[in-house]
Amino acid sequence: MEKPFIKLFRSPYSGYFYDVGKNDVIRIPDNVYQHLSKVLDGLAYLGQPQDDETNQLIKGFINLGYLSPERPMKIWHSASNMVPLLLERCLGKITLQLTQDCNFRCKYCIYSEAKNLKQRSHTNKAMTIDTAKKAVIFYRNHAINANMYNVGFYGGEPLLEWELLKETVLFAERELAGKLLTFSLTTNASLLTEAKAAFLEEHGVNVLVSLDGDRTENDHNRVFKCGKGTSDMVLDNLQIIAERHPKLFSKISISSVITPSTQATTFGIYPKEIEGIPFSRYMITIEDSTEHDVIIPLELLKAMENEVCKAYLKQLGVLPCNISPYGYSRVHSIINNYKSAKPSNGIQRIMAPGGPCIPGKSRLFVSADGSLYPCERVNETSEFCIGTLDSGFDFEKAQKMLNIGAITEKDCSNCWALRHCTICAKSCGYLSCDAPAEKRKLCDSVRNNTTEKIRAMILLSEAESFFDQYC
Repeated sequence: MEKPFIKLFRSPYSGYFYDVGKNDVIRIPDNVYQHLSKVLDGLAYLGQPQDDETNQLIKGFINLGYLSPERPMKIWHSASNMVPLLLERCLGKITLQLTQDCNFRCKYCIYSEAKNLKQRSHTNKAMTIDTAKKAVIFYRNHAINANMYNVGFYGGEPLLEWELLKETVLFAERELAGKLLTFSLTTNASLLTEAKAAFLEEHGVNVLVSLDGDRTENDHNRVFKCGKGTSDMVLDNLQIIAERHPKLFSKISISSVITPSTQATTFGIYPKEIEGIPFSRYMITIEDSTEHDVIIPLELLKAMENEVCKAYLKQLGVLPCNISPYGYSRVHSIINNYKSAKPSNGIQRIMAPGGPCIPGKSRLFVSADGSLYPCERVNETSEFCIGTLDSGFDFEKAQKMLNIGAITEKDCSNCWALRHCTICAKSCGYLSCDAPAEKRKLCDSVRNNTTEKIRAMILLSEAESFFDQYC
């Protein structure tokens, strides 16, 4: 007995089903919800409900292409055969690792010598100007079809290699002339002087600054090599930039990390709100680790959800309360997902989970020694290296990385969250014999997150209707 490829949802007001084939959420009356529940439990047949009203509604959905039992026959990314073309001609952004050194020793950093066995550690290795110039030329030659260029600077702490950064910016402006060119910089801002700010402002560099919580929160994890807190220097530098270089300040965003040590009692102001930087320019993530599961304490989870609840009420115009950057980012991420969701015509015989991007196309990362990686977030190991500036791309390796879903084909073909999967090779690897098992460990989290997002969309939809009608 084939079952429809759906997932049921229930709110206090109605039932819903998410149709995997159509990628759509449909509101349904109780009689249809009860029948579909029995069908999924194997207690009834889809086309044989007990009453005529339910039968007519089920037939109507089927005639519109919903409630199909079809699953993919093969898990394979549709862009697989285009990988060579896309990497040879359509690169989006390139990020240069100017150095592997850093003047901070943040306790959650993935490059920490104390906690990390799968990633590189901090070293004094720096990119040479010849490698940087070679990377810019490589980018130009592999972005022929791109509409614009973006060159990013990363570390370590890239401001440790300030002269290299300056020379690379000037070289890129000459070599990449003819298309819109933008620059981006990820920095801890401790070395951001007025002279550097003036140069960054003149050349239109967008700056992402790492900063967590208030001073106490930030200084618990983000410390100098000597162990001293970093807040005073970073905040003082940002204040100077705000006062004397407002154009640059308008291009500054904040990156914050939630860790198990983040204090629940002060989470309402997490991360520290900086006057003049709107919530839309905060990027907030949970600690990433290649060595252990990151367990967020229950009290902190409650505080996080409380901020999300306040942000929902603020969004609905019900509660004129202050909200935190975290609450804002969570709710607006869900709203943006909802607005960008596109219904589909049905399940394709060959398709892939939603997680992987085309390795290297959107955010090619060039390490200090000229090795190529899909992005700055993957481990800098041979497994994830997809070429070098000298040898070019390893297309076969990039294709294998893109098709991470193929290593758990049966699981993916039958997973209702297939289209919303966020698992990429970074999370579990893709070459070792342990990769399928490691990938499966992440599947429940993906389904739980997808469930949360769909429930949130239902909540917002129902709440907006309720308040429009009664308030």
